[in-house]
Amino acid sequence: MTINTTDVLVALLNVADYRWNDKEMVCVSLWGDDDKAETERSILQQNGLKLSHVRHLETLGIMSHMVLDDMAVIINLHYDKVLANTNYSEEYLLNLG
Repeated sequence: MTINTTDVLVALLNVADYRWNDKEMVCVSLWGDDDKAETERSILQQNGLKLSHVRHLETLGIMSHMVLDDMAVIINLHYDKVLANTNYSEEYLLNLG
């Protein structure tokens, strides 16, 4: 099965509860249900994403790291790699959050 990197990146940015740019990274956070303990997999599934697809971004050097923080997953993506693998403009990415 081929993973479309652009589709995964666009999906992450579209479903994220929060998106921000810290100059070198594009960061997104996704929240899970409030009523139960969450895992990275369950939060991503609730947001229509597969853990294996998101982990593939790390293999490609696009994702710096993913952190489970309370009931959210925070994903840090290299700014230049997001720019190179999507149709998002530099202005759009710079003005996140």
